[in-house]
Amino acid sequence: MDILDIAVRLGVATLIGVLLGLNRDLHGKSTGVRTLGLVCLGSALAVLSIHAATGTEESRVIQGIVTGVGFLGAGVIIRSEKGHHVHGLTTAACVWVTACVGAACVAAFPAEPMRMWSISTRVNKPENDDPSIAEPIQFSTDAA
Repeated sequence: MDILDIAVRLGVATLIGVLLGLNRDLHGKSTGVRTLGLVCLGSALAVLSIHAATGTEESRVIQGIVTGVGFLGAGVIIRSEKGHHVHGLTTAACVWVTACVGAACVAAFPAEPMRMWSISTRVNKPENDDPSIAEPIQFSTDAA
């Protein structure tokens, strides 16, 4: 990869992350432009730098990104005091998908990241947030 190719891939990763964050910002959701832009760029940088430095396959780095960002997303998920409602699942999923898009910008450029962005913006529409669509998650407090 030459410098121009690297710059384009990192620029596209950042742009897609920013667009995903803008979609969330416009709908008043947490985790917006800066966070998702940086997650996407960081993910792309990790895959790119490890591959450039050692020549190893990107799959190991992507596996670490998916696992690590999954743990970060787990910190975003909050249960209500009574434990009957869960909040933050969509935010956690959005951060996870954004990291995957960033990795795809380096590993499978250019078709896959654009497809992933298109799908995730359709899924993340505000009309999909209608609470009447699904029942809230109920947690049992029984120690059975």
